[in-house]
Amino acid sequence: MRVFRFARERNIPLVMLTSGGFMKSSAKATADSIINLFNRNLIDLDRLLPLC
Repeated sequence: MRVFRFARERNIPLVMLTSGGFMKSSAKATADSIINLFNRNLIDLDRLLPLC
């Protein structure tokens, strides 16, 4: 969380790479991580949506 908070406070872009690929078995862990960062206001999904 410190890295995301540091970057957010300084408006520094970050890239989050998921390990384990996009297998069904790892999807929940990846989703939980993204939701956790969003709930802590450390990522802004509105800024990501145009990239998808």
